[in-house]
Amino acid sequence: DKLVEWSLVNPLEIKFSWSSKLPFYRMRITIKDEIVTLGVPNISPSNITHTKKVSASDWNKLLSDENTIVIDTRNDYEVKIGTFQNAVNPNT
Repeated sequence: DKLVEWSLVNPLEIKFSWSSKLPFYRMRITIKDEIVTLGVPNISPSNITHTKKVSASDWNKLLSDENTIVIDTRNDYEVKIGTFQNAVNPNT
């Protein structure tokens, strides 16, 4: 109940599942300013206003366009597992 009431978590969709055993020894929440540190002050992705959401069908159209450049910003491990064809890996 306290987690649901917490104002920082309140905008998130919380999903519950039940178990006959405790799945975790304990739960700890740490608030981070950035998940992946950019190292650039005064930049916040939430302040970027020139982006738009892309539907799955539009995404597929973008991928088939030879002028589309996909930059895969995931870490090396994730890129090795799989990436989009011809995606650029900036080695983040």
